Amino acid sequence: MFRISEILSQHTSDVRGVACLDDNTFASVSRDKTSILWTREGSSFKSDKCLISHNGYVNSVTFIKHQGKDYLVTGGSDKLIYVWDISDLTSPRYTLSKHKDNVCTLSRGTNGTFCSGSWDKTAVIWENFSVKYTLTGHQSAVWAVIELDDGSVLTGSADKSIVRWREGKKVQSYMGHEDCVRSLKALSRDSFVSAANDGSLMIWNLNGDCLAKLYGHESFVYSISLLSTGEIVSSAEDRTVRIWKDNDNVQTIILPATSLWCTDTMPNGDIICGTSDSKVYIFSKNENRLGDTSTIKHFNELNAAFTESKKTKSSLNTENLPGPERLLTPGLKDQQVLMIKEGSDVIAYQWDLVGNEWIKVGTVTDAVGQERKQLFEGKEYDYVFSVDLEDGKPVKKLPYNVSENPYTAAQRFIEKSDISPTYLDEIANFIIKNSEGVSLGSNNENVDPFTGKNRYIPSEVYPKEDPVATKVKFSGIKGYVLMNTGNPSAIFSKILELNSKLKDESPSLALSDSEIKSVEKISSILSNPSVNFGKMSFSLKEIIKGASTWPLDYRFPFLDLLRLITSKDIGSHIFENEILNGGSLNSFIESTSQLGSISNETSAMTPMYQVRATMVMRMLTNLLTHSYGQIELVASSERIFEQCNQIQSKSPNKNLSLAISSFYINFSAFIYSYKSSPKALHSSLSAERIDSISLLLFESVSGWIGSIFSSKMKTSSASYDQTEIEILNRLVTVIGQFVLIDKRRYTEFLNSNNVISLIKGFSQNTDLNELSSVLALLD
Repeated sequence: MFRISEILSQHTSDVRGVACLDDNTFASVSRDKTSILWTREGSSFKSDKCLISHNGYVNSVTFIKHQGKDYLVTGGSDKLIYVWDISDLTSPRYTLSKHKDNVCTLSRGTNGTFCSGSWDKTAVIWENFSVKYTLTGHQSAVWAVIELDDGSVLTGSADKSIVRWREGKKVQSYMGHEDCVRSLKALSRDSFVSAANDGSLMIWNLNGDCLAKLYGHESFVYSISLLSTGEIVSSAEDRTVRIWKDNDNVQTIILPATSLWCTDTMPNGDIICGTSDSKVYIFSKNENRLGDTSTIKHFNELNAAFTESKKTKSSLNTENLPGPERLLTPGLKDQQVLMIKEGSDVIAYQWDLVGNEWIKVGTVTDAVGQERKQLFEGKEYDYVFSVDLEDGKPVKKLPYNVSENPYTAAQRFIEKSDISPTYLDEIANFIIKNSEGVSLGSNNENVDPFTGKNRYIPSEVYPKEDPVATKVKFSGIKGYVLMNTGNPSAIFSKILELNSKLKDESPSLALSDSEIKSVEKISSILSNPSVNFGKMSFSLKEIIKGASTWPLDYRFPFLDLLRLITSKDIGSHIFENEILNGGSLNSFIESTSQLGSISNETSAMTPMYQVRATMVMRMLTNLLTHSYGQIELVASSERIFEQCNQIQSKSPNKNLSLAISSFYINFSAFIYSYKSSPKALHSSLSAERIDSISLLLFESVSGWIGSIFSSKMKTSSASYDQTEIEILNRLVTVIGQFVLIDKRRYTEFLNSNNVISLIKGFSQNTDLNELSSVLALLD
């Protein structure tokens, strides 16, 4: 594992770039307007030269070899590129002035060439220190540029795209990132890796296929570099350097700085990282280059003294955190992070396998607000919230400035994310609750519009305000929830992994090569949003085989594919003959997920049972958006509601609770639509049948509300965690929908079962967004 080797502290502001020449020489550049050449003396690095030429931040650096000589190249906010002869650093050998804005990236090319990228939306290929090509076509800043072995060039931009160029001409685009592309590295002659502000790394082949998407970072990923052994190194706005091997995050190093701007690696395998605390950190695996006792102690003290931002703590349920006694239990793996509640404080610790101890890495506190503006799609915002719409899938970014109406920001997010407008109040209230008074930075001509101010200068505080002063009556659920977010290629990779295990464990159950190809075809179709799924020719028998014959704990990726498939309009023929295979929906559910296995009171829900149940409930939620699915669900509803009630009684986890509540929302939306226009919707369904299942659904929802309340009574708790609040919001929404359908009938039921008084009780103890509007409807 990598451990601290050295901490270099000569810079006085953010270190924005590092570049390695060899094992004994590297350079760092900083917002303090300097470039430093570091050379190894004995076992440590010393500042050999401090170069001052740029009239502004120095933001990028690389080394090149030209005609047998080594040169240092630096780029800055003054729009200039300086080229320094390593053998004579008294002054720059060349000054290059092609760019019209900040030079934010530099990289070594082949045969003495190098590449530069700029906020002026262009990249330049330099040969013999003159312009060879100017690459024009991006709509925003070019943050990354590399030359490949075949002479073509890749650029990554704040416009979210990656473009391949040959001889100055655009030949291919790669789209996949959801925010600014910040870094690129070639992995082989025909593959490369990219990193972006969406928090992900993506591995591509040159044909344009995304081979893998790596998640782990919790904020913008600024830089990637490669180890000679093939591992990927990434650094981000989340205090971490992460090591990736075979697409897995094998090590996470926490540093005492918010922004880890840049990384590079040495031929000997050491890692260099430049950060916002003006330091350069070096990490090594080699025992002979690890830091001495004082260096390790200093690094641990810096981490321990570092204070996390308010947003970190606000995402934690501090009531359930363990106390200091948990530190008596060894960690499960090296670098494991643990949050401990010590009095009123929350302390982060990391397990040190070598030292066999927990190391304090920081205090999480409410006292510190945001230190810098946040970036989203090339623009500055006071807040960029990460919204987890579906577990295991990419988060959505919700940008917000304190000067705008929270409801405007919420509506913009809903439209862009294609989610139900019923969440408008919920999202707006989330913004209000999580964006308390924020200081607005003053203008500064050196402000970086893509990464925020270089330092935060408080000026004026805007207090939290309530945009809703009047009670508004609930107006009903508009539209359906569609659970269609997913990564089919990652799901297919999981199937391949499990199939490989089955070949050893139960060969007769494993899919053949031809069957795997059929599953891959479905995955490829699902990965292309422009494909009309209903018009494609395909078979689902291999997916159904895996979902119904594989070991129960291996079935979830097939169920997840079926969830994505049912988000498409596949038509009644495919649904009835391919998925149900001529049987009933209840038979399909039992044969694939065995939800009935918890039918008795003593049966417990295992984690994998909850995973399977979550996939099934998401699939049923999607089926309610199609007429053939609605008909089948009406026919199967008694058993499904019975199973939902059993699950609800056993404290389901967040993902399963959200899946069931989404199913209830869609079912109530369907019933409302039927009641509004029965003949137009389904002439084959009787009003009596709809009334019967309406009552079943209503009883399930009101019963769940009651059980949540009862559990609070048993624990004498009057507060609700965020998951409970989110579930209750959805359930209250469904209650409101039924009251709109038949106010007299369902109000009587609510009163007779004490549900109205429960809802009013909730309203006094929580911030349920739908409560006031539903209560106004009941008045």
